[in-house]
This record gives sequence, C-alpha cells and structure tokens, in this order.
Amino acid sequence: MGMREPDRIYFARRAREESEAAERAASPEARATHAQLAERYADVAEALKKAGDDAGPLVTNRIVSRVSIDAERRRGISDA
Repeated sequence: MGMREPDRIYFARRAREESEAAERAASPEARATHAQLAERYADVAEALKKAGDDAGPLVTNRIVSRVSIDAERRRGISDA
C-alpha cells in the first residue's frame, strides 16, 4: 500500500484547485461557489497545519465540521 498525502496537503491542494476553477468558471454563480469551496478548503488546511501532522482522523473530522459550521454561520444559515 502506497503512502497517502497528509490531510493538510490534500485540503491545500483542493483549495488551489477550487481557486483555479473559480477563475475559469463561466458564470458568476459558479465562480462564487468555487470561491466558497476554496475558502473552506484553505481554512481546513490552515487548521490542520496548526494541529500538526499527527492529528488523526477524529481531529480532522472535527476541524472539517467546525469550518463547515462557521462558513454556514457567515452565510446566515444555522440549524441552531
């Protein structure tokens, strides 16, 4: 079994890919969606960088959940 990339590297790569997709998107809605995804991925990558490479899957899941909740709150959407 080959080595897989650390989660922080994966999310940083996805942030770059979404940023590039936003630049290429034809419609304003698609650009906005890709930009939002890029921001979320970048936020997760930064949080994982702070947590360290040995943070395991539970920490990663908590960070992803927190970033998603924070993003929804910024958009004014909340289940609470």
